[in-house]
Amino acid sequence: MLEIKPDNSETELTQILKQICESAGWKYGEVWIPKNDLLQCHSAYYKAGDQYAEFRKESESFTFGLGAGLPGRVWLTQQSEWIENASLEPSIYYRSHLAKKVGLKAALGVPILESGSVVAVVVFYNDIAEHLNENPIAEFSDRIKSLISH
Repeated sequence: MLEIKPDNSETELTQILKQICESAGWKYGEVWIPKNDLLQCHSAYYKAGDQYAEFRKESESFTFGLGAGLPGRVWLTQQSEWIENASLEPSIYYRSHLAKKVGLKAALGVPILESGSVVAVVVFYNDIAEHLNENPIAEFSDRIKSLISH
């Protein structure tokens, strides 16, 4: 089992994010790790194009408390969460100004659980706004969890 910790191989996690993004058509993926009482951005990430470099750079300075922002809500609820267009949701998506600037819209946060606790939150983005569809979201979340947990 792949255990996600802040010192995990950046290359290993980046390859997993790349595999998931490329197979599902996502443009960007990132990992958030609980440390003390905050989620911190892990060094592993994947971006489909250079236009997302600014989003990544700015995101590295963010932290999220339990229940705050998309990663924090996923951490709190231990449930996947979908945002149709993160660039238009500043009240629930704290980096909406950055998402808008680089053209990221749909967002999916997925908790990675181990022994009933969240060990990471993985967030994926696309450049098109998409309506929530529960069945594909559940299937995609399960696929992400199985890839990262093995």
